[in-house]
Amino acid sequence: MTNIYRVREDNGEIYRPYKNRKGYYVLAIQKTRKPLHHKENCIFVKKESELVNKLLGRKFHLRMKGGKTGQVNLIAPHNIKIK
Repeated sequence: MTNIYRVREDNGEIYRPYKNRKGYYVLAIQKTRKPLHHKENCIFVKKESELVNKLLGRKFHLRMKGGKTGQVNLIAPHNIKIK
């Protein structure tokens, strides 16, 4: 299994990929002039392997959830670690 995460610099909180209510990972890329979080700019993927392939291109933001606070944010590709 692949380990996808982000460590928040100010408090060390670990963020992991978040699945929406329908069980999809949410990725975003600027396709329209609307804000990044709008549905028109989102791509939904079901499988972790597909998620990793998209992230390796380093163009997609990923919706991730903090382990301590439970906060859900779009994380920039340069902040996402894949091991």
